Amino acid sequence: MSSNYKRFVEILPEKADNWRNYCICTACRDTNGRSDALLKKFPFKTERVKNHLKKCQHFKNKHPELFVELLELETEGGESNELGERVVSSKRLRRESTSSAYSSLSWGSMCSFILFIVSNI
Repeated sequence: MSSNYKRFVEILPEKADNWRNYCICTACRDTNGRSDALLKKFPFKTERVKNHLKKCQHFKNKHPELFVELLELETEGGESNELGERVVSSKRLRRESTSSAYSSLSWGSMCSFILFIVSNI
C-alpha cells in the first residue's frame, strides 16, 4: 500500500493522472536538492515508489535497515505491516459457481427435451 511509503516521499501537487499525484524521494531531495529531485519525479503508486526506493542509492545510504527490509519483502513476495509482521494478502479469489453450471445444464436439457417433443408431434 502506498501509504506505507508516505514517509519516504514528498507528494507534489502536480497530477500524474486523474487520481494520482507525482512525488519525489526525500532521500534524493535531501542529497541532491529539490530541483534535481523534481527532474526524477514519479507517480505516487506503490509499485513505482517501491521500485524507486529499491534502486535509490541515497535511500540505501540514509535508511540501510529499511532498505534491507524492503529487499527481504521483495524476495519473500509478501507484504508486512508497520511492525514488520508478515501479512497474508486479503485479495478475493475467483470461485466458480456450481449453481450456474447446474442451471445452464438443466436449461439446455429442458430445451432439447422440448425440441424433441415438438418434432415428434
